Amino acid sequence: MSPSSISVRGARKVYRTEGEHELTAVNGIDLEVAEGELIAFMGPSGSGKSTLLNLLGGLDSPTRGSVRVAGREISSMGEKELARFRFESIGFVFQHFHLMPNFTVAENIALTALIAHRPRSQWLERVVELLTAVGLVDRIDALPHTLSGGQQQRVAVCRAIFARPPVLLADEPTGNLDSRSSAEVLRLFRRAVTTGPGATGLLVTHDLEAAVIADRVLLLRDGRIAGEFVPGRGEGAGQDEREEGGRADRIRAWLEASSG
Repeated sequence: MSPSSISVRGARKVYRTEGEHELTAVNGIDLEVAEGELIAFMGPSGSGKSTLLNLLGGLDSPTRGSVRVAGREISSMGEKELARFRFESIGFVFQHFHLMPNFTVAENIALTALIAHRPRSQWLERVVELLTAVGLVDRIDALPHTLSGGQQQRVAVCRAIFARPPVLLADEPTGNLDSRSSAEVLRLFRRAVTTGPGATGLLVTHDLEAAVIADRVLLLRDGRIAGEFVPGRGEGAGQDEREEGGRADRIRAWLEASSG
């Protein structure tokens, strides 16, 4: 088995609300994710999915417990060290794109290279490669506002995988997309995990079609892992439409049984 890219031990996240009430969003989670795995987190709203993803991405720190990502213990890092870790090791895909409005498609994808002051000649080939894969190479110099929502999300996925980070995180990446755009985004995300050297992916979703691409599906409830769906070997890479539809039905049945 591949070594663990992510190791979580007893992670707990407690927020204080107005009136000093405590809200436990993540409640003692243990999790191991191997290199090359793609994990989908599912569960009702408020179950802790996005909070857990934020802990794994260094966007938040646990109140208690250990979070180790890409060989680094991030739960005790200070903000500057965390910011550098995120820049070097994490690729994020969000539901609302977060593209830079005054940057071209190429510049948005190569943002980490621009921040590092690398000349265009060093990153253009990689940008063209990614845009060709998603059918958008003809929009390389376009501004985000001229793109459809599906096109913007494909650019956001390209940006996340541009620097080949060891960890890819996606929070409801298909929430605002039509079925065709969703399928394109999911194929690209799956391919990045499958072909990236030592890459690991984690996906928060309510969408069964998104969960189909995962190697494992974890059900979260009340801040805990309440169940796990493990498909047959190789299914997570995506098969033909009929097989993917059958897998979606099995995930749906598992979710319904787990909720009973």
